[in-house]
Amino acid sequence: MAAVLACGPGSLLAGPSAGAHYGLIANASGRIDVATPQRVRRPGIRTLAPTLTDNDRARHHQIPCTSVARTILDIAAARPGALTGALEQTEILGFFDLVAIEDVMARNAGHRGVRRLRQGLAAMIESGPRFRSEFERRFLPITRAAGLPDPLVNHSIALPGGSIEVDFYWPGLRLVVEADGYQFHNGRQQFRRDRRRDRRLAAVGIRCLRFVWDDLADHTALVTELRRLRETTEASPPGTELSSRGRRG
Repeated sequence: MAAVLACGPGSLLAGPSAGAHYGLIANASGRIDVATPQRVRRPGIRTLAPTLTDNDRARHHQIPCTSVARTILDIAAARPGALTGALEQTEILGFFDLVAIEDVMARNAGHRGVRRLRQGLAAMIESGPRFRSEFERRFLPITRAAGLPDPLVNHSIALPGGSIEVDFYWPGLRLVVEADGYQFHNGRQQFRRDRRRDRRLAAVGIRCLRFVWDDLADHTALVTELRRLRETTEASPPGTELSSRGRRG
């Protein structure tokens, strides 16, 4: 908010900074992107001067921002590697609006993000594993580096009392990993539900580990932790697998 106010009337949080504010991407940049009609130079602020309409303006948690559709378009141009995860996050968070995205692309035909965004939209309907968050997308390569086989992703496990769906499941290791994004795992009620799920898994011999976004900051430590877990588990006799339904990552 301070960056937006510093750039004067009509300014909006924009680009990757707006994407991070909406929860669509992780923004590692030290600079804050602000779209503004003013001529402003401020330390730590990167000013942009796009042509915007009222449809491109929104507020999120009281901060003036570019709309989700416009933000996605700008991410496609500035951070193409983050586009797929950002699009999936719009679905998860309930922000996805194909009409608005088509509108913003039609109004900005010369924008360098349009082609990438069209490709990203097309890829959303292709077959293959779907990840619930950018967290999960980044976590899977870490498990591979630790020597783990590809897990079952967004997977339903049949348990006494009913099936539950988990983020990652390694049947041979009897291991579940839950990727807890803060927006989905906050509050006492959710905390209690998560722990009950963990106890149900433990009762049938399945270990459940939970990781949060901050854990991804130390890639080496995570690889070491998962490798040790794999080695310890493989040294023990495997239990009897439960019936389950899902797809490989």
